[in-house]
Amino acid sequence: MRAAIASLLAITPGEPSAAELSFRAACTRAQARLDEIMKPASDALAPHMATIAPGIEAVDAAIKADVAAGRLQAEDVRERRTAAYARLYAPFQTEIDALRKAQFEGLLAYDAVMTEAVALFAQHMRAS
Repeated sequence: MRAAIASLLAITPGEPSAAELSFRAACTRAQARLDEIMKPASDALAPHMATIAPGIEAVDAAIKADVAAGRLQAEDVRERRTAAYARLYAPFQTEIDALRKAQFEGLLAYDAVMTEAVALFAQHMRAS
């Protein structure tokens, strides 16, 4: 990947520049911030997802069997799966909503760090 980017930028690959090392550090910070924001909501949802895993597998197996037997048309699979999953998820919808909110906030934080990192990297590249 590094060689492809170097070729695209018409630079000779070698040791990473200070700008590249700074960009890599920003990538690491952005991912760490995303993970930090997501962790509480993910942890709260995990036991619920483990509890319904057998139900999800049963729904998927029933759908597959009904399609194979001709009792369900392929174009109706999504609707049936969505309805079945909604019933399984209903008892912990609050936790799902919290995860969605955390994802949104985490991605905003990630984007902010990466936008700044890209701007600094581009500025360094223009200067050199």
